[in-house]
Amino acid sequence: MKTRFVILLIAGFIFRLFLVSHAYDKLIFDALGYSEFAKDFLSGKLVIDCCAKNVGYSLFLALVYRIFGVENVWAVRIVHILLDLGTASLLYGISKTVFNKRVANIVFVLYLFNPFTAAFTGLVLAETVTIFYVTMIAFVLSRPSLPARPWLWLSLGFLFGLLLFTRHSFYYGIFVFLFLQSYLLFTRMKERLQFLLIAFLGFFLASSYSLFAYYVTFRKVTLVPPYNLKYEIIYMNYYLWHYPEVEFKGIHPMYQEVVQGYWETPLEKRAEHSQKYKKLFLERLPTDWPVFVHNTAWNIVWLWDKDHLYTYADPFYPLDQWPLRILNGILLVCFAIGIISYGFRERTRAWRQPLFLMSVLLFLYITFLFSLLSNESRHTLAFYPLLTLWAGYGAYRIQGSLPLHHSF
Repeated sequence: MKTRFVILLIAGFIFRLFLVSHAYDKLIFDALGYSEFAKDFLSGKLVIDCCAKNVGYSLFLALVYRIFGVENVWAVRIVHILLDLGTASLLYGISKTVFNKRVANIVFVLYLFNPFTAAFTGLVLAETVTIFYVTMIAFVLSRPSLPARPWLWLSLGFLFGLLLFTRHSFYYGIFVFLFLQSYLLFTRMKERLQFLLIAFLGFFLASSYSLFAYYVTFRKVTLVPPYNLKYEIIYMNYYLWHYPEVEFKGIHPMYQEVVQGYWETPLEKRAEHSQKYKKLFLERLPTDWPVFVHNTAWNIVWLWDKDHLYTYADPFYPLDQWPLRILNGILLVCFAIGIISYGFRERTRAWRQPLFLMSVLLFLYITFLFSLLSNESRHTLAFYPLLTLWAGYGAYRIQGSLPLHHSF
């Protein structure tokens, strides 16, 4: 078994190596922003962003640059690949603990040869690191000793802090999950408060850099960029358009006007800019809410649709469009079968299983909150380790060989 495991890991490495060799090499847009912040870290600056992103991934890049050279894209790719293979190994261990060895094998193979997450190891973007953190959180949640081990609570909070340090879009979901988890995992108020106290201690330890840097730079106590785009993007849901993830074309003129106006507004007046679009959004809502709901629903479809491998430029597009959609559709169906069948089987007990709770909440959070702000399909990739976990379980259920009663 160990030999087979190693052979699969090597095959997964080669698979990713092939995919990253076709990824876009130049540092542009978000990739350039991450890289510039990484160079600022290396120069000793206090790095923080006012508006668009937290800087955890840039700190990761800075470490890679320090060891292998500044803007060494291939070094970043190899580190991404190794990290993603670590994600596959963690998913194997989680599946083996949560389900059984056979499900673990299915999950391991599904993730190793999932082209969507594998292809992103070739891009200087935060997806691979985000996926790894989500999987580490899932690993902690899958530990049977979680309710009795305060060091696991501390680790859980710390990992959530690292996740937020990397992607500020998870801000609200982290607090919702931790409070719900405390309520469902424990029955006594004292235990709930102890869990929250220790988990938030870990969370704020991991967030200490952000708190310090935001305060020093902007005199604001915050964990996320204080001038980030929000109502401007929500307002754009009155217009049906698909963000151009491939070939850099198709920007909607209204989006360009709104976003360009935001960046041209002085920093101290950006809150007024956001309030302007909040007012416009609310003024149109009573009459245009069907348009808003319709367009947001399309955002959900596009978020979960996977019809290309790479952001920026996909050399296989559009030939890979429908094969990728079919493969992604199969994964989504298996995921739905896996998580729904487990929910029906375990009934109310399912909600007391931390991994099940996180999977459902994160899926709903990404689906209904992210769709207000984005329709870029790469923004759902953070869920794909959990999607793969439950898809593997779903594939196993389809085979009809799962015992009638199974619990975490």
